[in-house]
Amino acid sequence: MIKEIETAVNQYEEIVVSKNSKNNVVIMSMEEYNKNILREKIIKELKKSE
Repeated sequence: MIKEIETAVNQYEEIVVSKNSKNNVVIMSMEEYNKNILREKIIKELKKSE
């Protein structure tokens, strides 16, 4: 099952797992996660500087 998850993450960048029509879990690569964290830090600093 891990191989299938890796393949899906490589293909779609992230996977959202839902339960009862609610998004509960997001699976993404560490690279994508780090990009998102960096993007959030940049946005926060830009807002602070305004």
